[in-house]
Amino acid sequence: MRQGQVITPEDQQVGGLLREARLRTGLTQHELAARLGWSPDTLASYETGRRGLRVAQLLEVARALDVPPATLLVTDPQAITVLQRLGSNSERWGQVLLFLEALETGD
Repeated sequence: MRQGQVITPEDQQVGGLLREARLRTGLTQHELAARLGWSPDTLASYETGRRGLRVAQLLEVARALDVPPATLLVTDPQAITVLQRLGSNSERWGQVLLFLEALETGD
């Protein structure tokens, strides 16, 4: 750990979610680290929460795993499934938005 760096529970939680996402895709730490151009030790330090991911790094990891970035931030397995199924399909996102708006208005 670098001097002055504070490990937070949120860093540890995001690291765990990163690890789970990597395992769901069937990649080893070495394989994902290679995709990212990182050392396996660097990836391990993020997965354990010894280092916190910056937003740019989180986006890079999501691209390397081919998952929506939000899947690296949510803990509910059902929410993760929904996010993965929606992916980057803007038409699907629009349909979900219409559905949610209909629920709010009671139509």
